[in-house]
Amino acid sequence: LAIQDSKAVLENVLELMRCPRNMNTTLWVIKTSLPDSMREFEVTSFAQSLVECGAACVQHHKVASTFQWEGAISQEKEWAVQIKVSNQNKQPVVDCITASHPYDIPQIIAYQVEATQDYADWVNSQNSDKKITKS
Repeated sequence: LAIQDSKAVLENVLELMRCPRNMNTTLWVIKTSLPDSMREFEVTSFAQSLVECGAACVQHHKVASTFQWEGAISQEKEWAVQIKVSNQNKQPVVDCITASHPYDIPQIIAYQVEATQDYADWVNSQNSDKKITKS
């Protein structure tokens, strides 16, 4: 292949990777973590409150985290929490995390993802029915 042809092929591959067929709807994934000291039912209760705030789905599992805090490297077991949410409900869910999170500085990371049309339609059909008040 000539260099021009290789470049065109590469651009086509990159375009396909960016927008897979039938995956043209953008959603948000929000990630946070909770202390290992929380028991399963407490994490489940936290997840349920996020669903009440507008999250479509909340998954949680145990992880090991390594981080620097107050000048020292720490290693802790935590709960990793992944939340799928519509653009419309992203801010209410972030507000809910901020209002009820036990950490002084909670991890709140959000990024856009693409999903199948059916899944995106379902996520977008979820509505917030909870008003957030800072405790």
